[in-house]
Amino acid sequence: MAEAIFRRVASDRLGCPEEQLPRRGVDVVSAGIAAVENCPASREAVQLLQEQGLDLSGHLSRPVTEELLSASDHIYAMTKSHLAALEEARPDLTGRMELVTRNGRDIPDPIGGGPDVYRRCADALTEAIAAIADDLFRKDDVSP
Repeated sequence: MAEAIFRRVASDRLGCPEEQLPRRGVDVVSAGIAAVENCPASREAVQLLQEQGLDLSGHLSRPVTEELLSASDHIYAMTKSHLAALEEARPDLTGRMELVTRNGRDIPDPIGGGPDVYRRCADALTEAIAAIADDLFRKDDVSP
């Protein structure tokens, strides 16, 4: 969900379609510390984001890799424990890593939860990502 939400928020902030984000220097990739590769998004996540106009039906999970971490300018973790694991694995990249929320609270993975759990997660991600996007894509820094 985070990747799809980030793409939408970034495209809104930059005033361009999502498919133009890479040309604007914005590549958004999600990965999980315990993710199994190539698993589809949960039915609950697909349905919830579909209600918000986002298509998650083709999403496949991927684990965090050394290559992915090295190539990333910014790395956001949903929980403090995931952030700590990433920092332990790659202390050289600690300056690029942070918790996705500005208030220091975890956003728990909704896997296995019902629709309300997924909605709370999506709402928390949307709020957190909007704050990040406000910092990353300041209007005075965005070229027309």
